[in-house]
Amino acid sequence: MLLAGTLAAEPGYLSRPEWQAANASGVAVGRLPVLRNTVASAQLHPGARIAVRYPGGDAGNAWATEVREWLVALGISGARVVLEPGSGRPDALALEVIDGP
Repeated sequence: MLLAGTLAAEPGYLSRPEWQAANASGVAVGRLPVLRNTVASAQLHPGARIAVRYPGGDAGNAWATEVREWLVALGISGARVVLEPGSGRPDALALEVIDGP
């Protein structure tokens, strides 16, 4: 379910291999372009939320939860992060800044 209109032309995608390589170091996670861009866009739109769409199943949900925790560590309120199934890719998360309460 999309909460409202999107604020970006397309979602950013985070592949599982990219995440696994960066997750070994907190510094590397903070340098991932999709996370940096998502956080920057969310900070420019204080009323917006971040939709983290994940591949189905428990593994996809667990991965999305990890990324949510990192977004919080990078300064985004957990209340602004929404986890949704349906990234559209079996090996990637889709991150999108969206309008909405």
